[in-house]
Amino acid sequence: MHYVTVFDAASWSAMTREWLSLLMGALFVATAGPAIYGDHRIPGQQPWQGPSRTVARIVFPFIVLVLTFLASGPIGAAILSRKALLAGNCTVMEGKVRNFRPQPFERGYEAFDLNGTHFAYTPRQLWGFRRIAARGGPLHEGVQVRLCNFDGAILKLEVAR
Repeated sequence: MHYVTVFDAASWSAMTREWLSLLMGALFVATAGPAIYGDHRIPGQQPWQGPSRTVARIVFPFIVLVLTFLASGPIGAAILSRKALLAGNCTVMEGKVRNFRPQPFERGYEAFDLNGTHFAYTPRQLWGFRRIAARGGPLHEGVQVRLCNFDGAILKLEVAR
């Protein structure tokens, strides 16, 4: 049987959302940092002074820490899943999707069973396959699949054609 890969956590394109969040944080730091801490100004303009700058100097590091924390979770999970897949630390399963339940009303989980193992995922999860049927996901009742499972997450998904 011929399988087509529809998701692979080892590919860098699978981590696009995670890297984009880190890039946004870096862009914020690169643009706001010099304005708050430096004395860079347009010639002829007064330097930024007063209590608003003092507040900004206190709040800015907090915002940077929060953005770093929010970006590090998904990126760390994505890197962990990539390493697990490349090292072969996952269980390969093959069979037909049974008991498929699409995600109801953009809340909850989309779920299915494969050879007696239950899988559930949502677009909001940090790592693994997360493309639901309502958004063009490839899974539905009865489709033949082969997947690589690590700690409940689908790291690689192939669909029979």
